[in-house]
Amino acid sequence: MTELCKLMGWGQRNQIPCELVGLAEDMKKANSFEQFAKDFTVELKHGLYWHLSEKQDFDIDPTYCPRDLSSLATGVDEPGLMMSTDPENWSGYFPDRNYAALLDTSALARDEYYQVHRGFGNEFWVTDPCKVKVKAVVPVEKAIGINNWYHEEVLPQTKDELYELWKEVQDE
Repeated sequence: MTELCKLMGWGQRNQIPCELVGLAEDMKKANSFEQFAKDFTVELKHGLYWHLSEKQDFDIDPTYCPRDLSSLATGVDEPGLMMSTDPENWSGYFPDRNYAALLDTSALARDEYYQVHRGFGNEFWVTDPCKVKVKAVVPVEKAIGINNWYHEEVLPQTKDELYELWKEVQDE
């Protein structure tokens, strides 16, 4: 069992390798392969989500309103959670955040997390943080390594591979 599967508590499900359980969860939320293919390629819903933090013991506060310059400039003043599928990108913007929380988003509906365009890149807004669970908090360097491995070695690399996985998930 890989480190990712251990951190997330994932096991193989039928023909779905444990490393792809999060992606399978994202697939189940779409009504069609075409809808999911758009989620995968445009929204970057890849099944593995991170939140960078200064706290090694990070936990989600459902009353917290994100307060960075970008959210203040756009007038966002409501509780929520920011997450990404690219911790390396985020570590450049927030070098004081030395930890990355690995998140379980399986309880979120498809429309409860979506890409926002505030200039940072690959940033999801979660409308109901109560439905997200922190599975592990690791040093950001470790998160980057796991994430790079996941994107290079685990994720489907072609539309045909993505479609084959889609069919496996639908047969579960």
